[in-house]
Amino acid sequence: MNANPDVFDPPPLMEEETDLPDLIARGPGRSLAPLSDALTAVESERVVLSRVLRTTEDLAIPRRLLELVEADDFSYPAHRAIAHIAAVLLEADRCPSPTAILASAKASGHEVGGVEYLAQLIADPVWAASDDAAALADAAIVRDQSIRRRIRASLLGQVASLGSRDVDEILNSVVDDATSLADGQSAGDGPRHISGVVEQLTDALLSDEPPATAVSTGYPPLDEALNGGFRDGEFILIGGRPSMGKTAFALNVGRNIAVNQEPQRGGGRAVLVFSLEMLAAALGMRLVSSESGVPLRMLRSLRLPDEQVNMMADVMHRFTYNEGMRLWIDDRPSRTLEDIRATARQFKREHGKIVVVLDYLQIVAQSGRARDDEGRHVSRVSAGLKQLAKELECPVIALSQLNRSLEQRASKRPILADLRESGTLEQDADIILFLYRDVVYNPESRDPDAAEVIIAKQRDGAIGPCVLRYHGDVVRFAAELSTY
Repeated sequence: MNANPDVFDPPPLMEEETDLPDLIARGPGRSLAPLSDALTAVESERVVLSRVLRTTEDLAIPRRLLELVEADDFSYPAHRAIAHIAAVLLEADRCPSPTAILASAKASGHEVGGVEYLAQLIADPVWAASDDAAALADAAIVRDQSIRRRIRASLLGQVASLGSRDVDEILNSVVDDATSLADGQSAGDGPRHISGVVEQLTDALLSDEPPATAVSTGYPPLDEALNGGFRDGEFILIGGRPSMGKTAFALNVGRNIAVNQEPQRGGGRAVLVFSLEMLAAALGMRLVSSESGVPLRMLRSLRLPDEQVNMMADVMHRFTYNEGMRLWIDDRPSRTLEDIRATARQFKREHGKIVVVLDYLQIVAQSGRARDDEGRHVSRVSAGLKQLAKELECPVIALSQLNRSLEQRASKRPILADLRESGTLEQDADIILFLYRDVVYNPESRDPDAAEVIIAKQRDGAIGPCVLRYHGDVVRFAAELSTY
């Protein structure tokens, strides 16, 4: 019971809440702390709910309050029920009056403390005296305490497993949990009614603001085939056999995105490349070769004639941040999925709109003492990268090996079944691109520079080949008419 005898403590939320007919019946969670918990702000919760219940015609402030906090941020079960029902009513443009709250609670089986408690929330001179600014400030306090309780729960979970996991795994898990709370626990998360989704789409179509655009790959034929390029939340897989140019293609695409400053082509992105196989210096040498036209073999020899030294000097300014090159390379070895996720989240916080490139998926390190078989590990990494794309709202591009069995077929063009662990990768990826260069298998090919980018899967578009040019001496992919 509350220490103040004049304040009515409502009973806890009822447990019988299954098979209810409407949105209200789904109810908020009940996993957070009880009233006696030190990490609560019960008075602030009551101020917020008092303001919501005192709504008359203007729904703006209660909507704002329940955007700042969601039902599960309240520590008291009955408060969570009131907030949940009020949010559903507001979503339907209905006033969350005590009468409406009680009627909905009765229909759904929720316990909100009864008419006495709702009346007290409205009439109490302290809670009811708070103006809109005070209510918004109290909402921030409620949210803050909710995050503190979640941090505590996360840390207690980590403490419980200290003796059974590797130190690196524990550290990664702590960072992962903390970053999730910082980045992914904003109020308003959770199921959205379809009316809100459609309304957002309609607003975007009718708005004078420029629409959100796809991120251009830098290759017009490929962009056209991909309906503009890559989109936020997409997991893109690029597969190919050795010598097809997977790393070169991914690096070229990353470079094109990093220098693109045109908003109508998804410009202004920072690109983070995880290079698990090659050192950053080797990738840098490839980029210099592509940009300058100096053959890679000459750069590797470190003995350039004056003409090629001048060619290289002429383009070095392009790699500076001031010139718009927003490309970063992480070549630290033995990176786990948890490492990649934590680094990408930090990169997102620092740079805003981003694109992530991973070279390559099958050599992401396993964490912990237990070791999964290769298939299960790749499945976990694939699912994790798809989740990362959605969480960070950015394209995530990963390279993948193909099975050797491809070499036994008459046609060497890859198909989906050639993906290693193909079932999981095919399911998780939104777009799957295969690289095929005929000259690798047929040295006498009539078009040795032809490079096919085969769109093998595209959730919202057509599949088929797109032909580019590959200039192997400078490790550069180009469109037929390139201004690279």
